[in-house]
Amino acid sequence: MRKTFLDLKFTRLIFKVLKLIGRQGLFWLSLGLLASFLIGLVEYGIAALMQLLMATIGLFPIINLPTAIQPYATRDISFICVLLVFIGICRSVGHFFSQQSSHYFHNIVYTRLRLLTLYEMLIERNHKFIPASEIQLRFSEIFPKTGSFVSNVTTFIVTLTQIIFMLGGMVYLAWKETLIGMIGLLFIGLLVKVFQHKIYAVAKKVIFEQSEISKGIERTTRNWLFIRISNTQKLEYVKIVNQILRYFNHASRMGLFTKIGTNLPQILGTTLLAFIIFCGQKYFGTKNTNLLAFLYLFMRFVSYISSLVDSLGNATSFYPQFKISLDLFSTFNDEQVAEAFRPTSKMYIINELRDTFQLTSPNEKQNFANGDIQAPIVQLENVNFRWDSALEDTLTDLNLRVGKNESLGITGPSG
Repeated sequence: MRKTFLDLKFTRLIFKVLKLIGRQGLFWLSLGLLASFLIGLVEYGIAALMQLLMATIGLFPIINLPTAIQPYATRDISFICVLLVFIGICRSVGHFFSQQSSHYFHNIVYTRLRLLTLYEMLIERNHKFIPASEIQLRFSEIFPKTGSFVSNVTTFIVTLTQIIFMLGGMVYLAWKETLIGMIGLLFIGLLVKVFQHKIYAVAKKVIFEQSEISKGIERTTRNWLFIRISNTQKLEYVKIVNQILRYFNHASRMGLFTKIGTNLPQILGTTLLAFIIFCGQKYFGTKNTNLLAFLYLFMRFVSYISSLVDSLGNATSFYPQFKISLDLFSTFNDEQVAEAFRPTSKMYIINELRDTFQLTSPNEKQNFANGDIQAPIVQLENVNFRWDSALEDTLTDLNLRVGKNESLGITGPSG
């Protein structure tokens, strides 16, 4: 029963994310996955090319090569050079689309969340006031890091696909060395997991401190004159300074744990590589050509593992912001989401934006063009008001109607 509930919850989460990223995001995610397949094939090509080159220049006998590439060992060296250029082009194309998909994914999510907030502020008829500090926090902290979270998840998926490619080739070339490598990397992964827990714990504190800083700045700017009159500016100064210092401490610690978790696989991976070479030559008797290709794939494998850990660490540190954005997104129904995301049809990437977003209703277009915006009528009936600290009502049985193009001024003892 619990497993069914978790599966249902995960399915709903996936649908929310897909609705947030939209068709454009899904397209670029697919493009990134295709690029990862291309990169994986290119890595195989480079490993085979290394074997072919060693045989062509006479370092390895042709008979030791895999049967599939032995016929090409008799070709001229120019054939190897042309093949190398072709592989380099394919690799560059794969990396370009892989990186571009991640970058564009970030911009898509960031833009859509900003459009959602703008819709919430000006169009949605729920009479909900959003403080300036909340808007500042969303635009400066929550939304950018939500975009970074989605971008790093994209990189994680793409990199994981490349790792699966590398693993298949390594098993084919030298399964014993691959087994040793996997055991060693599993041990490294357990160490990295410790840092992932620390990163997530500190990341939640970063959001809290940034929120407190935004509220503190808004409080002081709104009440600047009152703070001066009450002579509490030093108290406010110390309070915000300490919040800034705490933010710096948490953000720096989060960066430290992330970088340690990123570089740990590289350091321990080198030691593991030396141990694999020793075992392969001393005990396993693996062919030199296979060992050479395996070592290349394994070094690329470790590099991809490092990139995988890096993207996972960044995604972990940005997950709290993503969770806040997803919770905000979940408060809108499908019609509101469709209306808020309608301007995304003008999101261009290659061509320059030439035509601007316009209202769709003919009446709205005409009113907008003429400046004839229908303001609401403000009407009060039998309204009483009293300040919390007052003994008597400030306003008693107030009836008021303010129509279109009318202004009203209220004066009192204070001005």
